[in-house]
Amino acid sequence: MPDYGWFIVLLVAAAAVAVWIWRGQIRKKVLPAGWQFTDRPTTLDVPGTVFRLDRDGVRHGVTTIRDVQILRGLEEDFRRQLKANASVGVVAQFIGVSLSVAAKKIESFVFELAGITHEYTEDKDVDSRVGPALADISIRPHERYFIVREALQATGMTYLLSEQQVADFGGTAEIQRLTAKGDLVKIEQSGQTELQKTFTQSMRVMFLAEELTMNPPVTAQTAAPVRGADVRISKDDVKSPVLWTTTVEAMDSEIDALRVADSLYRA
Repeated sequence: MPDYGWFIVLLVAAAAVAVWIWRGQIRKKVLPAGWQFTDRPTTLDVPGTVFRLDRDGVRHGVTTIRDVQILRGLEEDFRRQLKANASVGVVAQFIGVSLSVAAKKIESFVFELAGITHEYTEDKDVDSRVGPALADISIRPHERYFIVREALQATGMTYLLSEQQVADFGGTAEIQRLTAKGDLVKIEQSGQTELQKTFTQSMRVMFLAEELTMNPPVTAQTAAPVRGADVRISKDDVKSPVLWTTTVEAMDSEIDALRVADSLYRA
């Protein structure tokens, strides 16, 4: 009977090389500038969400354009590795690391998504709805406003951290504390630390936003209150990572709650 042992060994070796080449090629797929991590895997941050950053960099919900058409499509590759620039602080917040230093440092992060759904909106729907959605909202002086245009959902995520990124996140001890909770699986190989997470349902993990620019600009010297209806609003591409954090009070982005908050602000 012929001995196929050598053939099996060659087949396994060829498969290993193919996987190595495949992973290397996929890592070169860099997301366009402007893609941001959500503050944590979430069912929020739907395209059409409008939020603002105050002067301390804290994110607050403004409103959600409910009637904008959201187009959805499954990605062809079930698993895909992507690369994006982001602040260490935002990524630390995303994966649940307690971070006290290096929060504003910008790095390139490599990660893998499973079961990807791409959501996006089109200009013809968004352009005519931004103004009316903000018409009765008070525009805060010296604050930045954004609208989510696209989002990526996934059923699972793997974070590929370099030795330097592990150090930025507080070192091995902090990673061990994180994985001890049972939410993440830690694998170390080839000088990298992989943190694997499977979600109970498809979650949004990244979004692409445009910045809403008010013309004329609203400053502390502007006669108050200024509503969205009082300014001309334009949309501008976001070209670099946005540094921001959240508070518990800022997480509720339901329209009715925002209207109450807005009326209190104007009172």
